[in-house]
Amino acid sequence: MRGAFDLFLNTSFVRISSSVSDDCSIEVPEELNLIPDTMVIIAYTMLAINMTVIFSCAIWLYFQRNSSQVRVSQPFFLCLVLVGCLISSSTIIVLAEEDEGDGPVHACMAIPWLYSIGFSVTFGTLFAKIRRVYKIFLNAANARGGGDTRNNIISVQETLAVIGAVLIVDIIILLVWTIVDPLQWERTVISADQFGEPLESQGMCVSDHWSAFGGAIAALHLILMAVACYLCYVSRGIPTRFSEGKYLSIAMISNLQIFIVGIPILVVVGGDPQTSFFVRVTIIW
Repeated sequence: MRGAFDLFLNTSFVRISSSVSDDCSIEVPEELNLIPDTMVIIAYTMLAINMTVIFSCAIWLYFQRNSSQVRVSQPFFLCLVLVGCLISSSTIIVLAEEDEGDGPVHACMAIPWLYSIGFSVTFGTLFAKIRRVYKIFLNAANARGGGDTRNNIISVQETLAVIGAVLIVDIIILLVWTIVDPLQWERTVISADQFGEPLESQGMCVSDHWSAFGGAIAALHLILMAVACYLCYVSRGIPTRFSEGKYLSIAMISNLQIFIVGIPILVVVGGDPQTSFFVRVTIIW
């Protein structure tokens, strides 16, 4: 009986001492502020919804490529919109990458690349279509409402030129950012105990001048969307076939609203990796 009691005491002491350091202080596990698994699942679910819609539209587009409505909207344009959405939506995958320590997380610099390239392809395509509607507006105005608009179809070469112009500016900014001051994973200690051991920390992709490069890309996108919305406004009265101008205007104004609302929210919650992750995923989605 005595031996069993001693064994119980020794076992209990080992269990207690495993959570107590040599100076009798209790070791508290560090709070890493990692993205909760539930939030990651929600993000991947939103990504799956986007992918399902994109590929469903691609299948529909393939089987309806010879219909009059699709031919007027030009299948090449529509394919580029889907490609751009696919690229920008994949940003959600790299946003979910993180590390419990100081990294490295190689997906950090892929975040601005994927989102900006996807935006440029999608927006460049929509912008080219808006220019087409605007050219119809100018011709109609010059001809006092009687101009022939059948020849105002933007060619594939002109579409690529518009997309290329937007892409080139984005790529130049991204290349300079990647070479000069790339995003790197960094874990910052928020609070520590009296012995300097971290109690809470948070990790995120940062660089010394990320705000300058990110701000330049954001300003470029904002200016382009504002110009596109202006073109939609001035050409709002042109009755294009199947109301293409109306749907383009809805798409561009929607993008502009999300952009204007999303950026201030990101600035406010920028210090919280978990909330910032959810806001960015929602904007991309």
